[in-house]
Formats: sequence, C-alpha cells, structure tokens
Amino acid sequence: MIGYDTFAELQKPEQWRSFFVVRDPRDLVVSRYHSARFSHREIGNIADVRKLMSAMTDEEGLVYTIEERFQELADIIKSWIKAVQEEGNQSRMRIVRFEDLTAKNNAAVWHEMLQHLDVQVPESTLESILSFYHHSRLKPPGGKSLAKTEKYRSGKHGEWRSHFTPLLTERFEQRFGDLVQELGYGDA
Repeated sequence: MIGYDTFAELQKPEQWRSFFVVRDPRDLVVSRYHSARFSHREIGNIADVRKLMSAMTDEEGLVYTIEERFQELADIIKSWIKAVQEEGNQSRMRIVRFEDLTAKNNAAVWHEMLQHLDVQVPESTLESILSFYHHSRLKPPGGKSLAKTEKYRSGKHGEWRSHFTPLLTERFEQRFGDLVQELGYGDA
C-alpha cells in the first residue's frame, strides 16, 4: 500500500483516475495484529515482533499494534483522505470501502467504480467474476485446515468488536483521533 504522495510521483496519463480501498481502521488493527502474531511468513522484522508478542496477552498485543505498528498505515490512509478532499481531485479519485466491495450485493459498487475508471465490463461478466472471487469461496493456501495458532480472516466487517476492550478503544482514539469517523464508520 502506498501513500498518496508516492502515487502522485508516479508517471500517469493525462486523464488518470484512481481509487483507494479502505477498511474500518479497527478491523485493520486486528488483522495486522493476527498477521504479525500468527500468519505472516517470518520476513523482515516479523520474527522479532512475533517473539515479542508471544509473551503478551491478546490485549497487550493489540495495544502494541496500535502504538507501534499501525501509525504508518494510518498515515497512508490519511494521505488519501486529504488528497481526495483537495480541490479538483473529487472527479479523479475515489475512496472505496472494502466492506462495500465485498458485500453480498456488491455489483453496483463495482459497476460504479469501473465507470469511474472508464472501464467497460458487461454486467453478466462482472457478476460472474464477483461470484467466482467472492470471499466465501476462498480457502487458505493449499486448501488445508489451519493450525490452531494460524488466523485466516473471515473478512467480516466489525470483527474488531470481539477484540477491542475499553482500553483498546481509548488507546486507538488517543492515537488516531477521528480517523474512524473520517472514513464513515462511526460506531458501526
């Protein structure tokens, strides 16, 4: 994922259009935590992070994720929000919610996004593609069952609710302010 500043530096055609997919930042924190603690391959500093997190409770690991591992992602999201809000960018750029792209009746969202990009796809083709790649059809790599310590995300919006304690909510809001509201999630 790249921030808008990096995107702005890329060579683009004169009539470019773009979209940026966001997810409820609280769900992103939970996903980032589980990925680092359980499922990512041990590349970069993941082995060190995983070792550190293995001595933590889930709540401590999530606090660590909020305070030490989410700022860069939050900054990227904020850069796109700011860019879309700037004068003249609304017609070129869209922020699209992941939950809308993966919803049961998502064809209208995809159709609008493809229209924005000036990409013509027959409705029947779009519906076939969306059906084939729907999250409910996806399986972990190799189709194997997961070990107890592995995490394959359900993709369901609001999973953060089963993980966020009052402490996590407080820490998240202290650190990232109204990011959740800026993206239109509110208390959803």
